[in-house]
Amino acid sequence: MEGIEWKNLLETLREMQMWEAERYKEQLKADDRVATTKLYQSVKALPENIVFTVQGDTDVFEVYLQMEDYWKYIEAGTVPHWPPVDKLLEWVRVKRVSLLERFKGKSKRLPTDNQLAYLVGRKISKFGTEGKPSLKITLDEAKKVWTKRITDAIGKDVNDMAVKLTKYLMQPPT
Repeated sequence: MEGIEWKNLLETLREMQMWEAERYKEQLKADDRVATTKLYQSVKALPENIVFTVQGDTDVFEVYLQMEDYWKYIEAGTVPHWPPVDKLLEWVRVKRVSLLERFKGKSKRLPTDNQLAYLVGRKISKFGTEGKPSLKITLDEAKKVWTKRITDAIGKDVNDMAVKLTKYLMQPPT
C-alpha cells in the first residue's frame, strides 16, 4: 500500500501554472512592460517546475514559472544605478518613437539613440526605476481563482486514497 498519488492535485497545479504564465504575460502587456519582449517571451510553464517535497509529515507542492531573472527588477523597481549600456541601447531602439515624443517642438535637432540612452541612463542613475507588481497582481488573482479548485483536487485525491485503503483493509487475509 503506497501513499497518496496526488494525481488530481498535480493536474490542477499544472493547469494553474499554465494559467499563471498566460495571465502574467497579459499583465506585463497591461503594465507596458513588453518593450524588447525578452521577459514576455521567456515566461514558461514547465511541468518540471512543479516541485513535490516532504517536510516532516507534510507534503509540499511548489509551482514555479520560468522567466528571465530580471523580472524582479521590473516587479520591485531599482535603486539609483547606471544600467548596462548595451541593454539600455536595445531598450531605447525599441522605445525610440515614444521617447522622441517628449522632444517634439522643443528642439530642431532630435537626439540620437546614444544620446537618448545617456539621458535615460542618467535619470536611472539619479532616481532608479519604478516597479510595477505585475507578478504579484497575477499571483493574487490566481489565489482567488484557483484556491477552490486546488481544495477540490486534494479532496478527490484523499477520497481516492480512502477508497483504496478501504479495499485493502477489506481483503480477506491470505
